[in-house]
Amino acid sequence: MKTGEARHKEGDSGSMCSGMRPRGFLVVIFLITMMVIVTASLRSHSTRSYGKDSGIASIDLSRDAHVRFNSRRNQHNVKDTEIRAAASDIEAFVETTKGHIRDAMPPSANRDKLIEMYGKTFMNTVDTTMRATNEGRVFVITGDINAMWLRDSAAQVEHYTRFVAPTSRTVRRVIAKVVSEHAFLALMDPYANAFNDPPEFKDVRANYRRGGYVSTGNYELDSFAYSTRLAYQLWREAGETKQFDELFRSACRLMMVVWRKEQRHAETTTYRYDKRELRHDGLENSKTGFTGMTWTGFRASDDDCKYHYNVPDNMMASVALRYMREMALEIYDDKPWAEECAALKHDIDEGIRRFGIIDDPKHGRVYAYEVDGLGHYILEDDANIPSLLSMPYLNYTEGDMDVWKRTVDLIWSRDNPWFFSGKVAEGIGSRHTGKGKVWHMSMIMKILVTDSPQERSRILLELMASDNNSNLMHEGFDPSNPRRFSRSWFAWANSLFALMVTELLEKNQLPHV
Repeated sequence: MKTGEARHKEGDSGSMCSGMRPRGFLVVIFLITMMVIVTASLRSHSTRSYGKDSGIASIDLSRDAHVRFNSRRNQHNVKDTEIRAAASDIEAFVETTKGHIRDAMPPSANRDKLIEMYGKTFMNTVDTTMRATNEGRVFVITGDINAMWLRDSAAQVEHYTRFVAPTSRTVRRVIAKVVSEHAFLALMDPYANAFNDPPEFKDVRANYRRGGYVSTGNYELDSFAYSTRLAYQLWREAGETKQFDELFRSACRLMMVVWRKEQRHAETTTYRYDKRELRHDGLENSKTGFTGMTWTGFRASDDDCKYHYNVPDNMMASVALRYMREMALEIYDDKPWAEECAALKHDIDEGIRRFGIIDDPKHGRVYAYEVDGLGHYILEDDANIPSLLSMPYLNYTEGDMDVWKRTVDLIWSRDNPWFFSGKVAEGIGSRHTGKGKVWHMSMIMKILVTDSPQERSRILLELMASDNNSNLMHEGFDPSNPRRFSRSWFAWANSLFALMVTELLEKNQLPHV
């Protein structure tokens, strides 16, 4: 403190404009030089560099003081060393499971390739996309895009939650901090779908709701439904409850306010987006009538909706409300919250039943992909999840399975405008990548929901033949020429493939390809 006082006095003596003594001038120059050196040193320590193989290059972890968030989430800091420890436990699980795959299948080149694909896809998320934040949460980028989608990141760690976390305290701890990051970011902007942490200000556009913590401000109903699913799975599958703090409950309650408000979007919403995408004054692309379902601006593909009651999104929201109700009763002892969950869930389920099922002349009663509550609907499906195909995976037990089976017949055919087939593979694509591209995720989901061993074998061989010899999954690809594809680093698809193989192995359903 004495040194500081001396510097303060030295700085105050004399005038900088006139008559400064040479000695005083030299002291000021010295102090400025030292400040520059110290600042550079601090910046170098606040920038965490990752190696080439990590896929994350020089991520700046410095923080702005005005965006610090004070809560008890700061008490238990998760370091990158703990993520590496979790990776070791995950790798041990993978090596053991590779042996089980080897034992379950007859020797063949396909078996060896499947084992290689399994190891690479299972490790992809923890090896290349996870890092600790300064506050002790865990940030998970989507892959080749350096931002955290709530949807993608939850799905990226689901296979760790279900298969490794039950026996690894370190993995449970890390995933609990992923949930904490979800809650923190949802409280920053409950309408956003993808985030930065630390905040970034390179792309600040109010009309797109971007800047600071928000990477993209597309309102996608499924986003926090995925957060809820992850928190619930960590509890039910692995017995972990550390994720259930007041931060998480606050995020759940806020999202319920949004979901309830968006049942009557035009009258009560505060959401606006660029008018070139949501064309009616930045509100929506089509008018909607009340159905009981809740409105969403964008699909799970990040594309804008045509009719804004997206049926698979509402299915997932219904499941999330069922999970929240269980949390409210068993974890938080909050009966009023539980009652609110049940009431909103009932509205959504009734809306799906009354407005989401359509009589199609060819296929009979099927689920629509989107409706507006005014008689308009779309009969199609998208590869991104939630999808109509994924209803059993979403655990939407309130759904009508006969209607769903007829829906699958429709969407896994050319009656779905986004179904494509070629010389190597067939499956559902997405408006996101345009006509003629099949997504690996739709093929994986078809394996997860089908009862046909023959179909599982055929699609698994198609997946192995369409990876462009990378042993990894991609986004969309040409089903006649898989060398033409998008996104060589797409962690969500990799995690889903790894989950699929592990689940088939556990059920003794792994095809002998």
